[in-house]
Formats: sequence, C-alpha cells, structure tokens
Amino acid sequence: MINSKVVKILLSAIVLSLVVGCSGGYETFRDNITKVVPNTETQFDYLDSLIYALAEKSDAECKNLSCADVMYKPESFGFDVSSGTSEQKTYEPMTIYVDVYLDFEMKTLPFYDWQDRRHTFYLYIDIYNCNTYDCHDADKIVVHSSNYEYSRLIKPDEFSISSLKNSDIVGAKGDVSVFHHFNLKIDAKGLSLDWNIQIGQSEYEEWVDYHIDPIWG
Repeated sequence: MINSKVVKILLSAIVLSLVVGCSGGYETFRDNITKVVPNTETQFDYLDSLIYALAEKSDAECKNLSCADVMYKPESFGFDVSSGTSEQKTYEPMTIYVDVYLDFEMKTLPFYDWQDRRHTFYLYIDIYNCNTYDCHDADKIVVHSSNYEYSRLIKPDEFSISSLKNSDIVGAKGDVSVFHHFNLKIDAKGLSLDWNIQIGQSEYEEWVDYHIDPIWG
C-alpha cells in the first residue's frame, strides 16, 4: 500500500513537471521601434477611387472613406547592423506597403453577403538605392499595386528625402540598432505624403521574478 502511494506521488510529480515550468531571472527583451508616422494627411487618388468603387459594387455606405482602415508599414529595407558595425547589403528596393482593410459590415448589406463585405489589398512604395541610414542616396520611387495593374514612377523632382531629427529611437531602452531614419515627402499629381520613417530595434535585459508557467505558454 505504501509503495503504491509512493508511486502515485512520483507519477504526479512527473506529470506536473511535464505541464509546468519555472522561469525568471534576467531575461532579454527586444522592442520593435519600426514605424511610419504621417505628418500630414496622405493623399492617394488611386486608393480613394478603388475604395469607393468596391463600396459601390458591394452596395455599401462609405462616406468620407469611413469603411477603410489604412496602415503604413515598412516591409523590407537595405541596411543592416550586426556585431556593432554597419554592414551595407543589397536588398532592392526598400519597400513601404500601404495595408488597406475595408469592412462593409453593419452597412446596407444583408448577412449572407458577408464574403463581399471585407477586402484587404496593398499598395507598395518601392524606394530604390536606399542603402544608407538616411536614404539620401535613393534615386527612384515606384508606387504600384500588388499585380502592377497600377504602376507609377515618381521622378526625382517629385520627391525629397531629408534627415529625421526626432523620433522614438532617441528614448529607446538598451542597445539600439538603427537601420533607417529619415523623412520622405512626395508631391505629385494625385499623390502626396509626408512621412517620418524609422526602422530599428532595441535589445535590453530586465529582471523577471521567478514564476511557474505552463509549457504551452
């Protein structure tokens, strides 16, 4: 009888060790400090017309682009920092993508049409020869849709790139790796933007009290 109790206790301890773990002490954290911040209202006539066309096709109400959620995100970039030294790489081009999500739910559509109410599509801003920290060497920008049905070359006299003085990078914790840090302006017919672009990450250690965690997270 005693042996069977000992066996049960041992089995319970084994099972418990399999489902929980203990963590704590100094842990390494990484913060993504990459963002695109518009300084003024961004104008994309192509996007506006596309959004309104989809809304009309779906018989949805979309006043003042109220159905659209637009985000600006860096997707790839051509400058890397490793082992504390700058190392130029040849990724072409640097790309900012405009992520557009349309939600026509709760407008004029019936429930069974839910598949036609939501759309996600992208517009890409490709910056060529942006291979330095401040991107001053960039010489061409192409704005295009995913399938290149819409494609537009932005000429050098239609865009400018300048140094960015203030950003979240200044107050970031720990060791900061900065890949890009600049302001981009485009002023062309039907397309204008003024973006502060920062691409980087920070790494630091913090003390975390010991605690028990399930092994599945």
